Amino acid sequence: MGVRPVLPPSCALVLACVAGVVTGLLAASASGTLFPIVSGGKYGFIDVRGHVALRPAFADAGEFSESLAPVKVASHWGYVDAQGRVAIRPVFDFAGTFAEGLALALDGDRFGFIDVRGEWAIPPRFTSAGDFHDGRARVEMAGRWGFIDRAGTAVVEPQFDSAYDFSEGLAAVRAGTRWGFVDTAGAFVIPPRFVDTYRFSEGKAWVYSGDAIGYVDRTGAVVIRNPEFQEAGIFSGGLAWVRVRDKYGIIDASGTLVVAPRFDLVLPFTEELAGVNVDGKWGFVDRGGRLVIACQYDLVQPFKGGLAQVTVGDRRGYIDGRGETVWAPSR
Repeated sequence: MGVRPVLPPSCALVLACVAGVVTGLLAASASGTLFPIVSGGKYGFIDVRGHVALRPAFADAGEFSESLAPVKVASHWGYVDAQGRVAIRPVFDFAGTFAEGLALALDGDRFGFIDVRGEWAIPPRFTSAGDFHDGRARVEMAGRWGFIDRAGTAVVEPQFDSAYDFSEGLAAVRAGTRWGFVDTAGAFVIPPRFVDTYRFSEGKAWVYSGDAIGYVDRTGAVVIRNPEFQEAGIFSGGLAWVRVRDKYGIIDASGTLVVAPRFDLVLPFTEELAGVNVDGKWGFVDRGGRLVIACQYDLVQPFKGGLAQVTVGDRRGYIDGRGETVWAPSR
């Protein structure tokens, strides 16, 4: 099962203090999504209304997933639940979010996967790895990438020069200088023939063939091709961004431009809104391309759970879908 690092006395003391701070605190939306915040240099969590659910007490924190969130106490990572209870003691050098019941964790210079009890489900032996998707996780050993199942068994031996996570049953892998797609058994469904690509979303993946950007379906057939496209993104809600003559617009599932290219950057649509950049500032547009939240932020993240994280200078906060400030940017 691997060896778990011993919790240093100093870390144990900090953990005890943190436990005292978070136990019994506000958890107004404990059953809902909580969002990490930073205030006074410490990390905590708010609910969707902006109420503090877990007071800032951690050195760092990640997002909640499968009811747990990674938090950093002193120099090590562990996990808390939505009530602030320590679910997994902070003994890891890094801890990721849970996906399909397992979370990526670092012990020294090797990655493995832990279960919700904090035990090594897959002992740390990888130089790099990704989260589980479709029952598979990409892992790197000796400079080559392959895939393992949730038992840690290599279902695709490390052999590729690069790889992305599985999505919709397929994963992009690079063999030499060309990208293709394999299924969960490691068999090529789409042979490696692309200069660049990413992952499937809503049945399509963007690909760069060397002279044009387009989209292919799960058989590798080209379903969207436009010689004017210079760059493209994943589909979300039937829409995807594309770059045309150095400006970004939005296409529908047929490849038709539904929002003319006029933005400097565009993020994927989530919860009916997409982040857009104009002259160095970010805001949000609706599916028709109408600016519904003015471009005023230095950085934004896509909406998730009803809120979007926004950055002003070195301060981070949250807004709702109407553009109302839920948590004023802080640091």
